[in-house]
Amino acid sequence: MKTIKLDLFQKMLYAGAKILEIECEYINDLNVFPVPDGDTGSNMKTTTAGAIIAIKEIEISNFSQLAKIFSRGLLMNARGNSGVILSQIFRGFMDALNNDADEVSIEQLKQAFNGAKEKAYASVSTPIEGTILTVIRVINERISERQNFDSVEDLFAFVTKEAQIILERTPEMLPSLKEANVVDSGGYGLVSFLKGMYQSLTNTFDEKLIIKNEEENIKSKTKPLDLEIIHKEKEEGFGYCSEIILSLRKKIIPNSPSKSFFEFEKYKSELAKIGDSIVAIQDEDLVKVHLHTLTPYKFLQLSQKYGEFDKIKIENMTNQFYESLERKGLTTKKENKLTLSMEQKIIATVPSEKFKKMFIEEHGIDNVIVTETEGAPSIQRFVDEINSTNSSQIFIVTDDSNIVLAAEQASKIVAENNILVSVIGAYNVFETLLAISHFEQQNDYRTNFKTMNKIVKKARSGMITTSIKNVKYPHITVNKDDYIGIINKKIIASEKNAYDVLLKTIEMLIESLKKPEICYIYYGINASQTDVHQIEKYISEKYGIICDLRYTGQSLYHYYIGIQ
Repeated sequence: MKTIKLDLFQKMLYAGAKILEIECEYINDLNVFPVPDGDTGSNMKTTTAGAIIAIKEIEISNFSQLAKIFSRGLLMNARGNSGVILSQIFRGFMDALNNDADEVSIEQLKQAFNGAKEKAYASVSTPIEGTILTVIRVINERISERQNFDSVEDLFAFVTKEAQIILERTPEMLPSLKEANVVDSGGYGLVSFLKGMYQSLTNTFDEKLIIKNEEENIKSKTKPLDLEIIHKEKEEGFGYCSEIILSLRKKIIPNSPSKSFFEFEKYKSELAKIGDSIVAIQDEDLVKVHLHTLTPYKFLQLSQKYGEFDKIKIENMTNQFYESLERKGLTTKKENKLTLSMEQKIIATVPSEKFKKMFIEEHGIDNVIVTETEGAPSIQRFVDEINSTNSSQIFIVTDDSNIVLAAEQASKIVAENNILVSVIGAYNVFETLLAISHFEQQNDYRTNFKTMNKIVKKARSGMITTSIKNVKYPHITVNKDDYIGIINKKIIASEKNAYDVLLKTIEMLIESLKKPEICYIYYGINASQTDVHQIEKYISEKYGIICDLRYTGQSLYHYYIGIQ
């Protein structure tokens, strides 16, 4: 066929989401890093399932409507880095199909894969190759190289074949993948979704066969790795939220000199020198720009070289924070307009209810999300929590790098309501505690941001859990059910005896500091109190440092350890 009808394309999306649902636990369980928190499959499943529910709840009459609803559903249900990136891939894909017709052509589908690549790479500040990003990039490149396709079936057959090929080559691009002889689980999930679409297109989708193939995959060499992209928060310059609509080549005085020649990419590069949080869109002779800058006059001077302003809006982000009318159903406020508090607020993620109680009672943090209870927070979950603070200046302090992208996407959404949110990407709950303990309400927002980021980067912390599989690394061999110690995302100890691993992890952390004074041990429901007290005695006698022991009730990690 030369085109795809709307109803068939919807069925293709259903099939892609169904494959992710079926393979969810397979992707989770085969996390090569042997920590029992492999949730890439769950995050991708939740992301797509939410979008499918959204399009099933309304009768859709054209691709424009489908694109809007499906993209919205993806964005608001995206969980974890893998879910957020997947949502951006399909958001870019659907944007290219945004028209009022009830069918799309081969050429439009080719453009959709290009849009998917562009949107995905724009969603992360430092793209890492050998991941889901590589898969969508190479798919687009291969489509461009071939150019001509006889039919829609031909296009999707080509896409799924090339996607599988590049997926199997990802270990050559990322050393950690090559060491473990595995592929990226995010890329694996994307390939699975595309295969589901193709099978639905060719009427070969068979749920029972998929389940059978999944079982066979466990024995294959192509095993997914839950390697979430590490996304580091960049420090932003806070000052004036500035927006313009610029009419290119327009002149206020008829006989004045002509405006400079406008090049969109050059203009964006110039904007990057004077501000951040840049969103720039050109539509023929109109250019709309949003950015944050400390020097709005430079922004206006630069832009006026190319035309004149149809609209200018500049707000001091320190003094003027107002929620606008409810947008996109995100706000939970009943009022149309609400003055937000200037008091700085913190939203923290923690692994257990005990930690939540500690954060509330000892540190005054009212907005706490328990991840072991709720799972990785969705973008919508963060948006709701942000709105509940009734504040215009907020920090989200995470306890897991896998949560960062969802938090950042939420911050972009609420920015439309002039709510300033920055993400402090702590790696574990000890680092989260360190960050919030250095927060001072009397300090300005920028100072608190710098202080908390700095303390997280300097933190000395580790975690201990149980391995869920056998894995051999160049530096260590890990056996299933071993206790493993982790420092800086690297396994440094693997033993059958928990005490030995606990001791080795603590001693490595102590030796990393010149003058260690306190050892913090937060132990969970599967930890041994006998081991904890023996360690306390040993460390105190050998190193002369104080041990702070707390039962914190988490289940995934037996111990969180921190040294100061």
